[in-house]
Amino acid sequence: MKHRLLFIKPMNSTFIVQDEQILAKHFDLRSFWFRPGDAVRTARSQFALLMWLLKNIWWSDGLIVWFADYH
Repeated sequence: MKHRLLFIKPMNSTFIVQDEQILAKHFDLRSFWFRPGDAVRTARSQFALLMWLLKNIWWSDGLIVWFADYH
């Protein structure tokens, strides 16, 4: 049985998508695209991320966050 990972990303750049594809070969993977922007969009994305985590954190064995700090 494959380990299960959650993957949080801020964009779909080539290197992040490649990492996601590599991880998906070795793990059951669920991804969330965090989309920052102006204050309203960032707040909506943070709320959506919270709801997604509450739903999926119990399923996972680990969590990977690309660029965990929003600049």
